[in-house]
Amino acid sequence: MNGKLLSEIECPDGYKVQSVSFDGARLAATKYVNVVVLDTKTGRIVRQLKETCGGRVCFTLDGTHILVGGNSRLEVWNVDSESRVASLERRSNLDSDEGEEEINVLPGGRLAVTVDKGALVLWKLP
Repeated sequence: MNGKLLSEIECPDGYKVQSVSFDGARLAATKYVNVVVLDTKTGRIVRQLKETCGGRVCFTLDGTHILVGGNSRLEVWNVDSESRVASLERRSNLDSDEGEEEINVLPGGRLAVTVDKGALVLWKLP
């Protein structure tokens, strides 16, 4: 094999990498209800999203927004303005403290899918 390690980025203390933008330019890391966006070339924090619903995160296909899913909720955040632009909720009859286990944007960029408390949930993005 001819592959080689190109770079290695360390997250700030207590943060965990959750998603990389599709162009590879940014990564998102979470700590409780806070999300930081790091530049993959410099490793520096370039944006901070505060007081999200917590849970899993995923970049949209164009990298302009981050989806945050947790506790039967899906939030859409504008990365550049660091602001929440939508908050979607669903009712859940399931008693569980588990949040989103997985979150992904589907090809085309208009739909997201989450696995929430054992159920597969499809969301139409604004």
